[in-house]
Amino acid sequence: MSADNGSKVYLLSKDHKPSDTQERTRIEQNGGRVYQSVATSQNNKQVLGPQRVLPGRLSVSRTFGDIEAKNPSSGGNPKVLVCEPEIKAFKLSSGFDFVVMASDGIFDKLTNREVVQSAWSSAFDQKAKDLHRQCAASTESIMRSALNKRTLDNITVVMVAFENFQQKHGELP
Repeated sequence: MSADNGSKVYLLSKDHKPSDTQERTRIEQNGGRVYQSVATSQNNKQVLGPQRVLPGRLSVSRTFGDIEAKNPSSGGNPKVLVCEPEIKAFKLSSGFDFVVMASDGIFDKLTNREVVQSAWSSAFDQKAKDLHRQCAASTESIMRSALNKRTLDNITVVMVAFENFQQKHGELP
């Protein structure tokens, strides 16, 4: 979350990855497995892939979709890959600008600070005439930043703007 015109960045969640000790324990206690693939590069150096969950072969430990990883008839296990969210409640303050919710294809390549900076960098450079189009420009900038860093995963970005962002937008000529 961005606050005070991007000068502050607040983390609202943690990544649910199989490399996280609590997530790994939960996965293994429910019959799943965590593994990491290894490849050899052209100059004979070993390259480690991301840690992944079986069933599903996913690099995240919580997901809404991926039915084949959850459905027992497809070899899945509904107790391994769960969709239980982490919920954080907080009161909105006048200094909050916006919240960005994005998939791991974004956050595997960009830090929270980079996401906020990317959103701000394009929000007011565009010729969009309304807040909705400014948010669209910001989300597009975030996606392009992840693509420029060669994300190979799917990417999804949702931005919810608050009054402080709207007021900043209103200051444009």
